Formats: sequence, structure tokens, C-alpha cells
Amino acid sequence: MAFDAQKNIEYVEKQLAYFMMILGLDPNSLDTVTIDELLDAARDFSKVNRGQISNIYNVVENIGNTPKEIYAGSPEYVFLKNQRIFLILSIRRFWYWRQLALGALNREQ
Repeated sequence: MAFDAQKNIEYVEKQLAYFMMILGLDPNSLDTVTIDELLDAARDFSKVNRGQISNIYNVVENIGNTPKEIYAGSPEYVFLKNQRIFLILSIRRFWYWRQLALGALNREQ
């Protein structure tokens, strides 16, 4: 089965529009928005101030002979941080896939 760039880009743009709606951006501006604007909006959307969550502390652990600082905080903070990481990762992934499909469409023309 051959790669169908048009079908792929429709799916990817729907996913990016979904993320843009979550972030409060206009999904119709997908052609004019940059990846930096999307990522900044995602970072602002999911910003969590550590001072707002209790039980935050750092642990220093020796791994071999190298001291390493490890974050050990409240489950709430870890959950929100993981959600933020997943949101940013998903935006980056779909943006990359969109660029690949756009390149394939340009080669076909």
C-alpha cells in the first residue's frame, strides 16, 4: 500500500486543529501559525507553579560516583508535568508528520 500524502495530511491537520482548540488558538490559522507559537501556547496552558503544590523536595542520590539530583514531589505535580510533556511531544510529532506530508505533496505536483 502506497503512502497517501493527502489522506495523511487530512488526519494530521485534524489532530493539530484539536490541539489548537485545546490551547485556545484558532484552528483555521494552521497555515499561518508556527511550531514555536504552538509550543509556547502549550507551555503557557499547562504552566504549574511548584509553590502551589505541597510536598516538593529534592533528593541527591549517588549513582556510581556521580551525584544526581532527582525530583521527588507530589503526585499531582508529577501528573501535571507528564501531561504537559505528552502535549508538547504530541504537537511536535504531528507538526513533523505534517511537514513530511506537505513535502510529499509538493513532490507529487
